[in-house]
Amino acid sequence: MVMSEKIPRKWITIKIICNKAQAVYCSICLAFAVCENTFTTGSTNFRHMHSVIKIHENSKVHISAVEAYLRASKNQSFNNSISVKILNEKHNNIHIIKQIFEIIKFLGKQNLPYRGSNATETLSLFDNENLNHGNFLEMIRIISKNDQILRDHLEKAILKSKRSKDTLKCLTNQNRREEVLS
Repeated sequence: MVMSEKIPRKWITIKIICNKAQAVYCSICLAFAVCENTFTTGSTNFRHMHSVIKIHENSKVHISAVEAYLRASKNQSFNNSISVKILNEKHNNIHIIKQIFEIIKFLGKQNLPYRGSNATETLSLFDNENLNHGNFLEMIRIISKNDQILRDHLEKAILKSKRSKDTLKCLTNQNRREEVLS
């Protein structure tokens, strides 16, 4: 190879701060490598960069990352399925926010309070329909009966709330045991 020969390497990404190169990264390895290497954490060996790049290009990690990249780029359904999933999630989030705004506008127009009694205003107890959860949560419950997107979101939120409550109970009990033992 002639020293003046230019080799295009589109995988190289350079981090520049104040017009000074800080580190060199491999974009393909960042996205597809199964383990860390010098170019996923950022190579700073600028004095020997040419040889470091050659070593990296011939490494097993880089070669397998490039193969994974090529498989993914040939399989357009991979990219399309991710795009469709993101668009669906975005659509659902917008729908949920619109429903919540409609409830807030209704409660404000009717001059109704949002909250009920503090003891029952938790999603972890939301399954119990005998409790008064306040105007806002009760409106959410009514609308979610006919709105699948809102119902799915509500079920996820209830599950997350129950997990958080269980974790908090566990931590509280552990702290009490430690206080008793000390």
